[in-house]
Amino acid sequence: METIKQNIFHTLADVIYAYHDADSYQHTSYYFASPDNQSVMVSYVAHDEPNPKYRSGIIVLAHLEQDIVVIEADNTDHPLHEALMQVGIPREKIILAYAGEKLPTPQGD
Repeated sequence: METIKQNIFHTLADVIYAYHDADSYQHTSYYFASPDNQSVMVSYVAHDEPNPKYRSGIIVLAHLEQDIVVIEADNTDHPLHEALMQVGIPREKIILAYAGEKLPTPQGD
């Protein structure tokens, strides 16, 4: 049985992978990396040929803290948090670190 974190991780992976549209860029390679601990997802674009018109860099970068998705970078015109909400991850389970949002602090008993 999948844990909540594993379920969110797989949903996050599917949504980030959907950002890979080979027709969007010419002469482009995409790198999709996630460490074995299932806590970081990166979508990266690197151009096969030097072209001053285009920059290489991170498209989206997110990781999990417990069962919360923390988005560190989002350089898209279709925000990752909106895509995650469309597939059922509630907004309260998403932190936009790039916009200054912080993880909730644990409440004392």
